[in-house]
Formats: sequence, C-alpha cells, structure tokens
Amino acid sequence: LMQVEAWGERVLIGDFRFAHVRAQAGEASCRAMILTSSDDEASLETALEVRARRPELTVVMRLTEERLAKRLREDFGIEAYAPPTLAADAFVDAALEAPVQESRGLSKQPLPRKRKPRQASIPFLFFLGLLLLFFSGIAVFHLKMKLPVIDAAYFTVTTLATVGYGDINLQKEGGSLKLFGIFLMVGGVFLMAGITSAFTTFMLSGELARFSARMQVRRYKGHIIVCGLGSVGEAVASGLYERGEQVVVIDTIPIDDRVHDAARLFPVLIGDATRADMLLQAGFLRARAVVAAVSSDAINLEIGLAARTLIEETRPDRPMRLVLRCFDPDLEARMRAVSRNYAPLSSARLAAPLFVEKA
Repeated sequence: LMQVEAWGERVLIGDFRFAHVRAQAGEASCRAMILTSSDDEASLETALEVRARRPELTVVMRLTEERLAKRLREDFGIEAYAPPTLAADAFVDAALEAPVQESRGLSKQPLPRKRKPRQASIPFLFFLGLLLLFFSGIAVFHLKMKLPVIDAAYFTVTTLATVGYGDINLQKEGGSLKLFGIFLMVGGVFLMAGITSAFTTFMLSGELARFSARMQVRRYKGHIIVCGLGSVGEAVASGLYERGEQVVVIDTIPIDDRVHDAARLFPVLIGDATRADMLLQAGFLRARAVVAAVSSDAINLEIGLAARTLIEETRPDRPMRLVLRCFDPDLEARMRAVSRNYAPLSSARLAAPLFVEKA
C-alpha cells in the first residue's frame, strides 16, 4: 500500500465484493477492472456481477485453475488467467538453462557420505525363515526317511503348506520325526501367513507403484526433479514432459488426483523434498536441475539449501540449476542479488505483464 501511495495513486480500504465499495473506486467510469485476489470465489462472484452491470467493461481476474479460467474466457468474456500456468514456461526455460559454475563454497573433492546400515525388512525375514525350513525339511527327510531329494522336497512343501495328500506321511516314523513334522506345519502356517499379509499390504497400499517409480528413476540421467505437485509444479512438470524431458516429481501427498494423473506420465515419489535422502532417491546425482515449486517460500528455500549442500558433498565439479518458486517478488530480487547459485522466480511477477496488457 505504501508503494502504491508513493506513486501518487489512490488506495481504498474495503471489500471489493460490495457494490458501494466499487462505486467509491469509480466502477461506473473505469475502463478496466483487475481482480487479483487469491480468493477465487470472491473474484468470480465480483466478476460476474460487474460483467452483468457493464458488459462492455474489460474484466481481468486471477484464477487458480486454468481449465476454469479458459471456460470463463470462452463463455463469459471474462479475461481469467491462472498465474501458475502463465509462469510455467519461464520455470521450464530456467530449468533447461546451463548451470552457472560458481566456485564459492564448493569443495574440491566430494565429501564422503556416511552410509546408514540397511536393516532387513520383516517380509524378507519371513521369506528367509521359510527357506530355512524348506531346506531343513529336505535334509531331514532325505537323511532320516531315505527319500530321494525330489521326493523330500515334495514332502517338505506339502507339510509346510499343510496340504499333505497321504502318499507320503509320518505315520510309521519315530516320535522325533513326527515332532519335526509338527514344527514344519506350524512354522509353515505362521511364515506363509506373514508373507501373504506383507504381499497383500504391498499390493494394496500403493507401495508397488512407488517401487515401480523408484526403479524407473534409476534408469534416468540428465533429468529434472520437480518438488511439489501443486498448480505450479504440475504445470512445470507437464511443460517439461511436453518438451521431451525426463521428469521426476517429489510430493508429500500420496493420495491426490494430481498425483494419480502425473504418475501416468512420469515417476512420482512420495516424500519430503527437503531431505537429502529423498533427493538422492529422485536421482539427484544424475539430474541436471531441481525445481522447487512448493506453496511456501520457506520450504522452497530449504529445498534449495539442501540441494546446494548435496552438490558440494557429491558433485562439486558438476553444477546444476536450482530453480525456486517465490511468492514474494522482493525475496526473488534479494536472492538474485546475493547469489548466482539459485534461479528464483515469482509466478505473480511473471504473470503481471499479461494482466496489464489485457486491462
């Protein structure tokens, strides 16, 4: 407000949805009206009301969804635009630019990264236990009952699965073998139940899709990592994909229409992009750029700092583009003035010229 007043322009405090407030602003004599509120419902309500009063008046409004904006342009003659969509091409171009080699703060040699000890998963332990029972059964039945190895394997499987057909049994064997048979049956039921439960969870929880995405990422090289699948992230990822680029998306929400739609085109990893291990899962070591498009300046900056640290530790001789979404144009200007390591972009600043042109 202070900046607008410094320009010598009039500032009116009030709710633009009310006709008397707009009348004070000179709605009856204005040549255009621009609605830049982030409240889509309020802007749409006002735009339709003004359009009905003055059909000849140019009404330009900000809208979150480009699909709805397109319908408003075609059906009502309201110049509605989604800033994220307007700014997407600029983000795409920034991500595809050659990175700047800036030596300040870069290590000459990659720092060794501590490897976390990998713990065996529960399903793997169940499977390992089943294998031990299987080979133990073969050995015992082969040595004690003098069964051929194939017959011993067959008898072990039928015992573990508790589906014995009566062709081979322990009826005439000693007590120790019968106890071993009981152990095999109880152990087989317990371990197979655990494996079945783990497999069912793996199939129904979406872990299969996430595993497939991680496997797909391992084949990527020179790709672009997009963090955040909101309005800007979706537009940027789609724009890169349409240009034939390999894209990997990181998002925190596992169940979302945007995630399901995006997963049909490129790998979507679910996790926190501010974590170094998540960036590494997205193929950071082989990527050419990172685009942080989360709906928070603080988180986008945190992603940029995490990525910058990883560059210093793992690939100091191979710089990469770090494109950060900024809601605050002042923050964008300050970041550009301080460091060339980041390419901050404000979707509001990028979209503003079109709103002015249309008005």
